[in-house]
Amino acid sequence: MVWVPNTFFSQMLTLAIATKPLYLQIGERRAERIRWITRLVLMTEEPETDGEE
Repeated sequence: MVWVPNTFFSQMLTLAIATKPLYLQIGERRAERIRWITRLVLMTEEPETDGEE
C-alpha cells in the first residue's frame, strides 16, 4: 500500500489526455529475487537514459 497526495491521480489524468507523448520512469531496488518500486514518474519529456536496460 502506498500513500499519495489527493492531487496525484488528477494530475496523472491531466497528463494522460495531453497531446504530447508520455514517458513512464520506474525506479526499483532489488535484493536477490525480491524487487520493489522506489520511484514512479510520469513525464512529457523523454528522460535521459543512464545506460541501464
